[in-house]
Amino acid sequence: MTATVAVPQRTAAHGRAAPRPLRPSTPVTGATFRRRRRAASVALVAALSALGLGAQAVLTDSDSVPASAVGVGTATTSRSVTAQPGDSLWSIAEVHHGAVPLRQYVAALVELNGGGSAIDAGQAVALP
Repeated sequence: MTATVAVPQRTAAHGRAAPRPLRPSTPVTGATFRRRRRAASVALVAALSALGLGAQAVLTDSDSVPASAVGVGTATTSRSVTAQPGDSLWSIAEVHHGAVPLRQYVAALVELNGGGSAIDAGQAVALP
């Protein structure tokens, strides 16, 4: 089966395009499609890699720190309370545990404050 395609060609008589048959093209095989798919995949991976590296360069500074964290420094999260007469780690945990389960908070208090459960009035108790 041979197909012909009309290509415009100027004629001197009327100034219009006259159809001209093209030579038949070679048939496209499965190998051609695989080669084209492979080339398109390689080009896509290369483009996405370049885009990712460009985004990383924009979003980080020279030390590879996210731009949103530049200049922030480290947060000081150490909090403490002074134990009052009659306080225990459990009573301090009841006041300060927030959304953390009470038993888990007490265990963290014990670990942060030397591993023992006894505290003295006036002692600084580190909070998790």
